[in-house]
Amino acid sequence: MFQYKVKSNPGAETFMNILSETEDLLYIHFVTLKEGYEVEKKETMPRKLFDSCLRTGYLMPLEEAQQKIQKSA
Repeated sequence: MFQYKVKSNPGAETFMNILSETEDLLYIHFVTLKEGYEVEKKETMPRKLFDSCLRTGYLMPLEEAQQKIQKSA
């Protein structure tokens, strides 16, 4: 289950899930859907970067992203 939608390039959708975390580091799973293909990556992300991405709207909790899509339709 994905927890966040990542602001991505037009024509692509990227989703992110937090697999595990420590005090300063998050272990992340990304899935990008583009032109019928699915690309998966596992990476680490410093917690400060994660918090900054949430504040700036680069990452959006999936429920909020779905609500914005429904409002614009």
